[in-house]
Amino acid sequence: EDVSRHNDARYLSYETVSTKVSVCWNEALVSLRELAFAMPSIVDDGTILDGGTFLPFLFTLLAHPLCFDTAAALIEEILSLQSQAPQTPPADGSDFGYRTKSNVSPPSTFLLSNVPDLYDLWGQFTCRQLAQFCRILALLVFEPEDRQFLESPHVLKSLELLQLRRDRAARTGRDAAVDMNQCILLGDHAIIAKLV
Repeated sequence: EDVSRHNDARYLSYETVSTKVSVCWNEALVSLRELAFAMPSIVDDGTILDGGTFLPFLFTLLAHPLCFDTAAALIEEILSLQSQAPQTPPADGSDFGYRTKSNVSPPSTFLLSNVPDLYDLWGQFTCRQLAQFCRILALLVFEPEDRQFLESPHVLKSLELLQLRRDRAARTGRDAAVDMNQCILLGDHAIIAKLV
């Protein structure tokens, strides 16, 4: 009952998770990840997000080692889909119903401040778990445009980078979630020490 009231999987004991729910949860998380991959519209239209309570719950599920890998994979898939710009249907009209044709909100970034006791959560990660969690952090502390430039074979000159930063800062309605996530990350000196 504490889990549903606080939306925090850490209220479940290790014994309960290991003996009763981990196998079922892992199967459900794998299925949800496959659904999100096959039908990105369930992330685009918010169906899977449950009014903003699902992702924070998934983050707290990372506290249970038996569910860590599948929860992290689903979080990464959801965040990756959220950060991608809305895609238009193929020109030949063969979208097979997997993409929404309606107006889709611009890409948004999940706020780490929505995860209760985040510093305590990631402070408990093993080295392997922290390495995997860095993939999630990359989606949350870098602008989507910056990630695209990092993956691009074209190397930007410093003047071009400054121009991009200036243009981004000047945009109205700018999503400040990335800046806030960076502040949250930098606010935990223990995690910075582990990462360095």
